[in-house]
Amino acid sequence: MTRFGGLVANKPSRGAIIMTGTKYKGIFVGAASMVALSVAVTPAFAEGERQFDIEAQPLAKALLAINEQSGLAVAAPRNLVEGKMAPAVKGEMEPEEALNKLLVNSGLKFNELSNGAYTITLASAGADEARTFRVAQVDQEDDVRGVGGKTNEEDEDQEEPDIIVVTGTSIKGVAPAGSPVTVFEREDILNSGQTTLSGFLRTIPQNLSSEISGLTGDRSIDLRGLGDENTLVLINGRRVSAGSLSGVGAADVSAIPSSMVERIEILPDGASAIYGADAVGGVVNIILRDDVRGAETDLLWGTSTQGGGTQYRASQSLGAGWGSGNAIVNYTFDKQKPVFNADREATRERGILFPGTHWLQGGTDHNVTLTARQELGDDLTAYFNGLYLTRDGGTPAQGTPDIINPFEAEQFSLYGGIDYDVSENWTARLTGSWSTRDNLSETLASATIFQSHSTTTSMRGEGSGPLFSLPGGSTRLALGAEWRRDDFTSDLTSSGISLSDIENKQNIWSGFGEFYMPLVSSRNDMPFVEAFNVSVAARYDSYENFGGEVVPKVGVDWTIVDGFKLRGSWGKSYRAPNLLEQAESDTISSVIVDLEPDPLAANPLTPGQSIILRLLGSTEVTQERSTNFTMGVDLSPAFIPGLDASVTYYSIDFEDRIAGIQLDLSNEEILADFINRRPNDAVGAAAFDAQVDDFLGLAAPVFVFDLRPIFGLAGEPVTVIGDERITNIAQTRSKGLDFDIGYRFETRRGDEFEARFAGNFIIEQGVRPVAAVPFTDDINKFMRPVDFRLRNQLSWRRSGVNVKAFFNYVDSYRNGRPFGYADEKVESWTTVDISAAYVADGVGLLGGTRFAVNVVNLFDSEPPFVRSSIPGDIEFDPVNASAMGRFVSIGVTKNW
Repeated sequence: MTRFGGLVANKPSRGAIIMTGTKYKGIFVGAASMVALSVAVTPAFAEGERQFDIEAQPLAKALLAINEQSGLAVAAPRNLVEGKMAPAVKGEMEPEEALNKLLVNSGLKFNELSNGAYTITLASAGADEARTFRVAQVDQEDDVRGVGGKTNEEDEDQEEPDIIVVTGTSIKGVAPAGSPVTVFEREDILNSGQTTLSGFLRTIPQNLSSEISGLTGDRSIDLRGLGDENTLVLINGRRVSAGSLSGVGAADVSAIPSSMVERIEILPDGASAIYGADAVGGVVNIILRDDVRGAETDLLWGTSTQGGGTQYRASQSLGAGWGSGNAIVNYTFDKQKPVFNADREATRERGILFPGTHWLQGGTDHNVTLTARQELGDDLTAYFNGLYLTRDGGTPAQGTPDIINPFEAEQFSLYGGIDYDVSENWTARLTGSWSTRDNLSETLASATIFQSHSTTTSMRGEGSGPLFSLPGGSTRLALGAEWRRDDFTSDLTSSGISLSDIENKQNIWSGFGEFYMPLVSSRNDMPFVEAFNVSVAARYDSYENFGGEVVPKVGVDWTIVDGFKLRGSWGKSYRAPNLLEQAESDTISSVIVDLEPDPLAANPLTPGQSIILRLLGSTEVTQERSTNFTMGVDLSPAFIPGLDASVTYYSIDFEDRIAGIQLDLSNEEILADFINRRPNDAVGAAAFDAQVDDFLGLAAPVFVFDLRPIFGLAGEPVTVIGDERITNIAQTRSKGLDFDIGYRFETRRGDEFEARFAGNFIIEQGVRPVAAVPFTDDINKFMRPVDFRLRNQLSWRRSGVNVKAFFNYVDSYRNGRPFGYADEKVESWTTVDISAAYVADGVGLLGGTRFAVNVVNLFDSEPPFVRSSIPGDIEFDPVNASAMGRFVSIGVTKNW
């Protein structure tokens, strides 16, 4: 796990410089993925033999070990060493001989550069193809024109680095100032014990997502518990279509095969100034792999010891690389069986009426993923990503489990672009993306079919590079423009009769910019100010359907002394109404006439109550807006090697939220804008009655329900019109702490140990329907955030063995359900997960093969009881617990 601006990395061995993912022309060195192998230029191999004790392990780690044990500087392209295994090298020998042994049967060789460093290249590469390059960290204090303090004249024979962009900023080569970015590497995902990407994301303490999937098996992520529609999910930095049947909410993270994920970057902070709408709770950027050489086969089987939920996965990747590019294609088959109510105590013995039905859907996924990159010259690089999903499954009908209601989903996502080096330090990028999702759910008994289609298309152009120099280094600027179009259609039919037919689209034009200023660095540092960096960003989005929105963000990093940094950020974010909300905007869906308690009731036939006409539907909705603030500290003291700590305070004030009004005539002073009473004068009463008649006369598709005859009040006049349509009126306020504390050390025998203590503590999270009423708690109740969550870790690694134990804790809370059980205590929930992996030594048939055994919920802890007064309702919390029980999986991964 890596942290930019706050989160800690699984650090390389001593002597290796941490890179933030620097890409060289034809070379990608990434510290976050443990492939930043060394890098300060050191003398060539020390003369004479050295004692080496290097265990069989992944080649990237072995090269780090040889760097430490010999003092040499070795750098390797990530796409060459990723996935390759190195044999054990032990004994006294020349460093060159040791390096040769590490590279045996790898198809790679080493080359010595004129500056004394060594590079790893393909064994088939000619001398002219083994291009020289320098490995350097573009630090926040470095001038782009002279990285590492060198001048352009000194470096004119070297190729300049093209730095990647980290989630949370548009500027290459810097981490987002003020905002913490958590990076989970592929190794973190593999060793988490989880067998799916959505399962892994559920372990993140800041995430509130349900174990129960959507109607078509879709799963989302909900940072801060603000709703999944307020977490922006990206694939390789680009939006994809919403995954749900209704076309709202975030992308379907279960559509991405975990075998093709390189890393996940999470920014738990508002970021609309960088990415536009929906980035209120944060951003989740899923980066796909592009580094497989040869073939990789991944097989997995898992099942619950309580029965049901059995999973089968087979994944095959084929990759190739050539001097100017590479490509990888992957096919993944993933099938999971359902879990039936009768298989679980939580659903079998707690009032579930239909034991034949299930709470966890089964389904089968077929995924095809393609990534490719090609250099088109010295200054031009093209790249492409494609993702295809087809899914089918079924849900047993309630009460008749032999009837299976089918569902289907299909998704295409395409993304391509070109990077052009405009000048020595400026890069221009032009990208385009297209994503579409089709969903279908059928209820056989009523011949009901619900289907939807979502499409997102975008084009984006941007450029970034240095602007001018300050005493602390070069300022950097990013500017860009973007066009996006969203389309959505849905159709609900029953027995061939259309009940709902929605079609909507929108175009969005955007302009954005970001400016980064290193005010203080090692060039001009002073006591208690070792570094001070400021970034300012702003974005304007213009929606053709409802206008524009300007959002700014400011971030600050202040390094007081080495290993002690303060940071903070402030910004505005927003969520735009989705296309379904827009399609229903300024409409009336239902008109209901019934009775409502009223302290001003005057009709003797209805003592204490008034006859009310309720309007349901939507007013003309617009953006939901938030103000986000974070403040944090990062510690990595030199006097305690291996210790790192990060604490972040966050505050979110989320206003103008789209919500419905629940009228209470006893609070008429507060809700006066939504209540219209029948006037006492004849003229006013006649106009009021005419308006009532107009509402009752609305034709389909408006549903009209007049309940006065049922109450024996036929002919009695309506005395109140209540507007309960959804509108921009609610507010959410959230404050809390994220923390991550870790300590790692290594023994002389090569054992690596690590302990981590990570979690989220919510200080307050409240909601209010209108501004005039106090906030009420929106935490510590059924299917809402719990104020204290932990995900702790202990790990041990030696040679090819890696063992991790995770301790998960969810604090106790109150039931919160209505009808008598709201104050009932729900017990805390503690589970333990175990992951053990072994990478076989040698280069034979099994050499380099990874064997893994995972156990989630080792002690088979039952979910806490959450009582419900509704017959047949679930009585566990699928957001804050799981009824899966102990889940055991076995996996094998082989590189050919």
